[in-house]
Amino acid sequence: VILVLLASTVLSGATAAPEYPSEPGFVPGELIVGLPRGDVKSAEASLAAAGVRPLRTIAELGLAIVSTAAGASEMGVAADLEASGAAEWAEPNYTFQLDFAPNDPEYSMQASYLGRIEAEGAWDITTGSKQVVIAVLDTGVDLGHPDLKDAIWTNAKEASGKLGVDDDGNGFVDDVHGWDFADDHPELVDDYGHGTHVAGIAAATLNNGTGIAGLAGGAGIMVVDVFQRGIGTYEDLIRAIIYATDNGANVINLSLGGSASSQVLRDA
Repeated sequence: VILVLLASTVLSGATAAPEYPSEPGFVPGELIVGLPRGDVKSAEASLAAAGVRPLRTIAELGLAIVSTAAGASEMGVAADLEASGAAEWAEPNYTFQLDFAPNDPEYSMQASYLGRIEAEGAWDITTGSKQVVIAVLDTGVDLGHPDLKDAIWTNAKEASGKLGVDDDGNGFVDDVHGWDFADDHPELVDDYGHGTHVAGIAAATLNNGTGIAGLAGGAGIMVVDVFQRGIGTYEDLIRAIIYATDNGANVINLSLGGSASSQVLRDA
């Protein structure tokens, strides 16, 4: 799987959802910890003894998301967990935000930059294939957009299965076109516009007399929402990367940026 971090200036548990900060930073009172030997079950007692409460786990990477005591310093608790051996490493559940995308009415004029990368010559060889799936980890995508509706990836087993049933057994119920990790449901609505914008750059349908020309205008788009009110958490991002990889994405696009280096993001 190829992960593309694109600067878009060019074009489980039953716990309550955390309150996200208005600016990038981290989720107050939460840490992501690497469990010793990746053993989720045996580590829970050690974490509890160290004064943190396990909230959720990411078994694929041997991680746990834990809650710190009220008023405790997240960095201080992280250092204590590492020193005690209850965690191999610990870090805050960092947040990230959208990169800037201008709203100028003439910004969609594409000839200058597509010409610079010789896109027209590439299209003589291929315009992309539906067998190549681009997972757009962003704010969602307008599934009915006239220039994107034919590009949207479909999870065939879920689409032909029963409503309310995890037909393909991947742990996500009714994920017909992807998943919203920020709100933990399959309803994919782009409430920000950014994801639709980015998906169009990647795979708006070519040669259909509508809108713009996507660079890979014959490829498929897997919709993976990782934002809530323009802010996302590293926890949701790594779950989304795992989901995209496990469900057949060939390329992952991340038009986003965070302010902190992260072991957990490197692991994902």
